[in-house]
Amino acid sequence: MRAQYKLSRASDVFSWPGAAEHLTQSSERTGIENNWFALTGRVVAVKVEMDGDLHLALQDATGDKPGIVVCEIPAKQQCCSIRETVFSWTTTRFPFHTSSDRKLKLTGAPIITVTGKAYWDVGHAPKDQSNRRSHLPGYAAWEIHPVMKLTVQ
Repeated sequence: MRAQYKLSRASDVFSWPGAAEHLTQSSERTGIENNWFALTGRVVAVKVEMDGDLHLALQDATGDKPGIVVCEIPAKQQCCSIRETVFSWTTTRFPFHTSSDRKLKLTGAPIITVTGKAYWDVGHAPKDQSNRRSHLPGYAAWEIHPVMKLTVQ
């Protein structure tokens, strides 16, 4: 089966309903999680996780609608060029090491399109399964994870 790419904005993903069924960390991908999406938005934050994964926070390019979506770039060899691009938008230089999650300082706010699968982030979703993060209500519980392609507009 060919992968289908659906175009979305961050506010579109923010308006999605929560997961249709109760999911756990070990659940298989289901429903919308099997679809590929091309999400366009403005980068408003970059965070490096303790495991080396990068989290990009995207809002609509115009910034006129609510909702931020996290797009995760794994710390894997096949994502090196994507990671290099992201780090070029920050003041962080190499070698770079961290022992905890760390927000990086952005030097700009590029508009990008990321391509990846939808992912219901069980660890950040509230118990009622709504599409708002427990501790960051302006952020969707849905993510784009993993990001497999990134294009700067």
